[in-house]
Amino acid sequence: MRRAAAGVLALSLALLLMIPAFALPRLDGVDNGSEWRGATQIKLVSGETNSGVNFGLVKYLTDLETQRVFLCFMYIDPAITQDNAAAGVILTVEDAASILFTVSQPAESPDPYLYSVEGAIAVNEQHGVVCELCIGVKEGLPAELPVSVRFFDAQGVPSNRYAFLVETGAGQKQNSPAYGDSGRRRTKPSATKQPPRPQRRPCISGRARSIIPIPTITRPRSARPPRRRPKRQLPSAGQPRRKRQK
Repeated sequence: MRRAAAGVLALSLALLLMIPAFALPRLDGVDNGSEWRGATQIKLVSGETNSGVNFGLVKYLTDLETQRVFLCFMYIDPAITQDNAAAGVILTVEDAASILFTVSQPAESPDPYLYSVEGAIAVNEQHGVVCELCIGVKEGLPAELPVSVRFFDAQGVPSNRYAFLVETGAGQKQNSPAYGDSGRRRTKPSATKQPPRPQRRPCISGRARSIIPIPTITRPRSARPPRRRPKRQLPSAGQPRRKRQK
């Protein structure tokens, strides 16, 4: 019995370790709360929208490994029904072409070389619309991804434009104190002494101007001629020799 209990416990621990700590949202048009746990939430609509929409927000999650952003737009129009085909959003990413996504219009990428887009949309009984989108940035996620969105009411009238930033968390290593603001690593100045540079003076000749180094001229020391001893004169023939005095 003890061995069987130990085996069951080991199997349970193995299954727990296999469950991922962070599960990506499933795009089904239903926000049950659990799949968007830990998402950043931003209230977008406050005040007049120039449409039938009276409430709107967005939730987002990012996945740096796959370079994707998950967006969940939720808005309310009291006149919208579940069979309304005009419900949806139109959004812009990085000032690129717009992405139109409604009940009758599936989401398509504005540029397949830059983005991949997929999503799901649904209208619930509380006159609310849930629009889930997954956008893959093929050239890599920036630290901040600018996004703007408009909501469509029951008559297909777009609301005001609401802009927000998706903070992806990319490039945090480049912003550490070991790196400068430009992303280049800071280095200490060299402690070795540099040889002195030769003096330079401008040399102007017509229109052309150049800098000519002045060479250092070493003057030789003044050389004195060697002292010469006077030649000893010998007495000529017939002159007596002088005797040395003792």
